[in-house]
Amino acid sequence: MLRGVALLSLFLLSLFSGTSIQAQGLFSGNLPMIQGLTDSQSSQFSILVPRNSNYIVRIRPVNQEQYITPSWRHFESRDFSDLGILKVAFTNLTHFGDYQIEVLDSNLSLIDLRFFSLVDLQRNQAKIAMGSCIQEKWQNPGIWEALVRSQPDYFFVIGDTVYADRIWQGGDDDDVKPADPVQLWNQYTRYFKNIIFYKSLRLIPTIATWDDHDYGINNGDATYPYRNEALRVFHSMFAQNPDFTASAVKGPGVSFAFAAFGQNYIFLDDRSFKAPLASDFIPYLFGPAQHDFMFNVMAQSIRPTWMISGMPFFGAYNEKESLEGDYPEAYQYLMGQFSQFPAPIGFMSGDTHFSEVMAIEKEILGYPTLEITASSIHSFTRDKAKKKKNPRRVHWFNGHNIVTLETQSQGVSLIGRIQSLNERGMINFSQDFQL
Repeated sequence: MLRGVALLSLFLLSLFSGTSIQAQGLFSGNLPMIQGLTDSQSSQFSILVPRNSNYIVRIRPVNQEQYITPSWRHFESRDFSDLGILKVAFTNLTHFGDYQIEVLDSNLSLIDLRFFSLVDLQRNQAKIAMGSCIQEKWQNPGIWEALVRSQPDYFFVIGDTVYADRIWQGGDDDDVKPADPVQLWNQYTRYFKNIIFYKSLRLIPTIATWDDHDYGINNGDATYPYRNEALRVFHSMFAQNPDFTASAVKGPGVSFAFAAFGQNYIFLDDRSFKAPLASDFIPYLFGPAQHDFMFNVMAQSIRPTWMISGMPFFGAYNEKESLEGDYPEAYQYLMGQFSQFPAPIGFMSGDTHFSEVMAIEKEILGYPTLEITASSIHSFTRDKAKKKKNPRRVHWFNGHNIVTLETQSQGVSLIGRIQSLNERGMINFSQDFQL
């Protein structure tokens, strides 16, 4: 058995170690799997498995014989589903080369084999890929190939990873309705099963926040009756438990902060605390608890910070959801608070079904900054977006794409390059910046 595993390991390793990888070799996994929060000593994973399986998960450095077992294991399922999520975390790791992760059945027969690496979060240089809006009926394998080939340190999914409120049955239209707990679970596991990214042979550390569709209701807010169930399902699918790394801290809802590469990345929850529009609710998008959370993170570490939300921060011009357009009082309050911090703040968002870079004027925070919108990975696109007048727009692309962000931190300042890549890996736009 061990000889068979070793031969398969060498074969699969040869698929991704060269520069002429064939596309089919990039997505050869068996079980849907995602690598989550990862640092120089730990990594965690979520794996979609049959509910009644009793799989064994182990890792080892490539070309070494000693296996490592999980320091934490958790399984979650539902009585109405044949699928469950197996989550594992490995800690106290010391090898900084390639690892392989194996899934075996109770007879020690190999079910799946992937490859991954740890990430040195103390480096001041990084490459982040980001995107949003992954709709099943427009699945575009080329985008996922472009993502894998770009070899980012991390992949940030900024909302609408699942369209839980839209069930596609193979035709032109979706069955659209707010998701109840059964539909939430079934849609999350369906996407996990059907989107090819989760079959990547070479895993990429992936962390996420949500937006309305993976929350469960179009333009949803805090009145959604199943928000607690949605939160539980979201946390089941993504392997981003802060308990296993000193680099992350949990916030309210799905929010959390991640310190890496000399920067803070604050992933915000734009749904759980969102006040209904035209109501007697206090007009908040993120709510006081999240405000306190983000302020505390920035106060404890003076470094450049990225605020990350499925809903755009700026962009009232777009006549779509945005902090600036829908919650002007909260927008003014937050920008006033942000302007008091000594390190610069940039913004990342999704949702719009086009990607763009906006130059945010100095008058907002006291220094020029930017918002990067990354959308869609594969969903419908907005041709009419280019007709909207947006004086802040620097670049724009409305096809399927991912956005990469290469940065180098220099104390409290940051320099970098933003690029949008299409399904052939070609550059749609490129922009250098400094914060």
